[in-house]
Amino acid sequence: GATRKSMVDSIRAARGALQNGELVGIFPEGGITRTGRIEEFRPGFLSIIKGTDAPVVPVCLDGLWGSVFSYEGGKFFWKWPKRWRYPVLIRFGRPIHAPADADHVRQAVEQLLTKH
Repeated sequence: GATRKSMVDSIRAARGALQNGELVGIFPEGGITRTGRIEEFRPGFLSIIKGTDAPVVPVCLDGLWGSVFSYEGGKFFWKWPKRWRYPVLIRFGRPIHAPADADHVRQAVEQLLTKH
């Protein structure tokens, strides 16, 4: 698992990249959702943008459920996937400047999921 020092180092590196105008991709749930549902966003991801002018761009990866990335009963699927290639739809939302909290960003991602 990640140590506190490695997490702090990662946050510093991400903040530095943002301050240099680079793009930083973050899974605020801590990783790819493996249950097919959006999990709780960890509020710490907002500490990366705090004090920067960087907006948060909500992104939704739709279509991963049923792939080799899926979990069932808290474990990876222990069966062959129905197919090897899964079409994944990536949706981008409008940039959010200085989001109030993690729930604000989570709601924006949920709205992207409901757009079919």
